[in-house]
Amino acid sequence: MARLLAAGRDPSTIVAERAGFRVHEASGLRWLYGGGDAIQSVMSLTTPERPLLPATVQLLAALLWRPAPATALNLGVGGGAIERFVARYLPGLRLCSVEHSHDAIALATRHFALPSTGELVRARAEDFVATDARRYDLVWCDLFDGARQAACLGDGTFLAALCRRLASQGVLAMNLSPHDEAELLHTLMHLRMALPWVALSARSDGGNVVVMAARQALPADTELLARAARLAQGSMPEIAAVAGALVRLPAPADP
Repeated sequence: MARLLAAGRDPSTIVAERAGFRVHEASGLRWLYGGGDAIQSVMSLTTPERPLLPATVQLLAALLWRPAPATALNLGVGGGAIERFVARYLPGLRLCSVEHSHDAIALATRHFALPSTGELVRARAEDFVATDARRYDLVWCDLFDGARQAACLGDGTFLAALCRRLASQGVLAMNLSPHDEAELLHTLMHLRMALPWVALSARSDGGNVVVMAARQALPADTELLARAARLAQGSMPEIAAVAGALVRLPAPADP
């Protein structure tokens, strides 16, 4: 995303500013900037349903583990990339999206074609997962404070509540930007108490790490790649590379 960060230095690309967020537009793209080196969302003006940020594609790779979900929870709306993808390609999926920032919701609605079809809850993710009684086939978690992952992503109480939001065959996908390996291991330790099967999707440029976790094992490589090929043809050509690079953690001793 270095190209977009560089383009964003040109004031003429700014189309909106609100509460520390900036919306930029250039070369057929619109993006949400949240400070520092953080580009929170990118949207093509011609194909808004297509996920463009690598982290978004990595999060959507949870569909390889849990295809044809009936329900999903998305913590952190950002620029609405997951909501647009779901509205276009998974119209039968009952999606609940949670976002604490009123300003982020307003910008996503006005400038990023946030669909009105799903359920949208304005709340802190910590409060929502602690009080919501529903179970979901997929849970996406993309919570950031500027360029850093939200503090709750290292909190054991939050992570335990997050795991409880999953249905028995559900899959959790979290976008993380750990300060160091110790911070990542801390999060993984808490997750594996409830979700013993874990796979990592890490970018070659050293960017964010997406962690996927579930109570059941990831499908075999042949099945995983077959599912990725189907998704690549239909909606997400980048998913094949993500599937081929997934790193499975060792099987739990007592799954």
